[in-house]
Amino acid sequence: MSYPTPSQALVTEWQSVVDAIQNHCAADHALVRMAYPNSFDVLVATAGESKELQAGSSVHRDGSHYCDDVLNNRVPLCVADANESAHRDGVTERRAGWMSYCGAPLLWPDEEAFGTLALLSRTPLPSERAAQHLQLISCLGRGMNAQLALLYREQQSAYEASHDNVTGLFNAVKFREFATAQIEGKRNSDQGLWLLLWSIDGLADLKRKELKKTAEEDPLSTLLRAMAERARGCVRQTDILARLDNNQFAMLIPEANEFIAASIGDRIQRAIRRLGADLGTSSPITLSCGVACYQENESYDGWRSRCFAATQNAEAVGGNQLIAARETALQ
Repeated sequence: MSYPTPSQALVTEWQSVVDAIQNHCAADHALVRMAYPNSFDVLVATAGESKELQAGSSVHRDGSHYCDDVLNNRVPLCVADANESAHRDGVTERRAGWMSYCGAPLLWPDEEAFGTLALLSRTPLPSERAAQHLQLISCLGRGMNAQLALLYREQQSAYEASHDNVTGLFNAVKFREFATAQIEGKRNSDQGLWLLLWSIDGLADLKRKELKKTAEEDPLSTLLRAMAERARGCVRQTDILARLDNNQFAMLIPEANEFIAASIGDRIQRAIRRLGADLGTSSPITLSCGVACYQENESYDGWRSRCFAATQNAEAVGGNQLIAARETALQ
């Protein structure tokens, strides 16, 4: 799961925070920076300083910023007088004329960095004021971290409600939503809409005899995650993958014909056959696949049932097959 983006309401609230803290501390500048692998981007900032410190600006992350120290150590930092520390001479903010700095880390619940909240002044701070600023910014930082935690948990809850907890693919509930939306859209389109279902042949025997057990997890989870990853590499950007139950995977293939749908299914079959060697099985892992084109006025359940019947037919003839579903007469 990726990290959530702060809502506009939260950004507006944080703008109020930096404005208030600058005013309260009589600092020259206050800002929130977001940390990325190669840059620091300003999310909100007080007015009146150079473009490099205004909202929307970005600087290269090269280890020369106070932000780096704050995030490397995951603790607040206060530099009351940069002139008193020779090792601060190379700091970007010091070279730009900022003589004092006070910053707190902003962290996600898993301790990954979001960024920093910071105060900057062009004059040194007396030690007593520096201590007060550090206490205040540390307190505000903890409050903002609590807001990040709430944002993270909200997204995590939404993610868990729509994704399979083993493979990270969409689950059956979310897949039904996607399929229903595609069906509604299909009524205004002449493009073919296809459903691909597949299951692993001989899964019980694979789990019992073939898959190597590890100390960390169920070997079935290893297989399912690896299979999901291989399947992701076989699809187009518009296709939607899901795990519907223990041994049934599905894919929506919009704007396609039978050749495209069958070709995608064939690519997935070949990718999974090669997976056996990586997992230490003595024979290739094969799939039974069914593919069905959506028929006008067909329900999702009826469409899935036709496709599932094709999957069962593939299993009945020994597996390692892809069979197209039969069309049915609809009332």
